[in-house]
Amino acid sequence: MQYGSNLKALPVYFCIYQLLPYERASEMIFDLFGHSLSPATVVAVTGACSRNLTEVEGTTRNLLQDAQVLHVDETGMREHVVYSSFDSRAILHFKQIDALTPVAVLYEKKQHGLRLPSEIVQCLGADAFNCSLRELGEKWLSDLKLHGIPVHIYTVNDEKNMRRLLDLGIDGIFTNRPDVLRSVWEEYKGSCVMIDGQ
Repeated sequence: MQYGSNLKALPVYFCIYQLLPYERASEMIFDLFGHSLSPATVVAVTGACSRNLTEVEGTTRNLLQDAQVLHVDETGMREHVVYSSFDSRAILHFKQIDALTPVAVLYEKKQHGLRLPSEIVQCLGADAFNCSLRELGEKWLSDLKLHGIPVHIYTVNDEKNMRRLLDLGIDGIFTNRPDVLRSVWEEYKGSCVMIDGQ
């Protein structure tokens, strides 16, 4: 059976915007309009809509990224911002907008596999490497240090791991507890000054 564009728009609206399950969207269409769309048809219609919007989504993403870079420049924050993404396309796009824009790879095993961080950073033309505490091992840390690549670890909320990372010479720490990190950093800086002063 052939459905018109208005009827096809309803399951997309119900499932994507209203977050209804496919079966419930099918029931709603029947209850409201008397048309019988099976849940499988609802799935097919929402999938087709998604595929039709792929190019629009890519263009929108690029425009938003362009606007972010411009905004950072206009506010004088360029020296304080590093763009980071799990999506390699975003990293490449930021570098395409402005080669001097600092970007960091957010490591994701599914996308980057078992390659060394330096290989990933070099391949994407990135400036830094971000990964979770769980992912960082001796081999990766050695590779990053050998190639002079800044490394930032996410998301570390406890003092013990913050201290350990500072001792390892990590360049940055993502945290939900900036108050704890600031305290640990102040203590760490103070101990480094005392050691240097002896």
